[in-house]
Amino acid sequence: MQGVLGAKLKKARTDLSLSQAAFARALGFSSEFISLLEADKRAPSLATLNKIAAYLKKDLRSFLEEKEGAFNILLRGCRSSLSIMSPAAPVVLPHILRLP
Repeated sequence: MQGVLGAKLKKARTDLSLSQAAFARALGFSSEFISLLEADKRAPSLATLNKIAAYLKKDLRSFLEEKEGAFNILLRGCRSSLSIMSPAAPVVLPHILRLP
């Protein structure tokens, strides 16, 4: 889950147009702590994550779940077969995989 939690926290915060400082103040944390969480340099306790989720009005599980897109699931078994695909496939597929 490396990198996933921090990105989800940052997205939830920025979706509300909150700065790290305003978010930290509202929760009683330091801006540095929020920065470390979003950079995945510090892992929050379950109680801290629960407090953040409650403030953001999000289900705690939404921060803990890792979701893999349907295309990635389908492609997972095919990655070793890229050599039999069109020569453009290795160039195009990484861009497709980044689509939401």
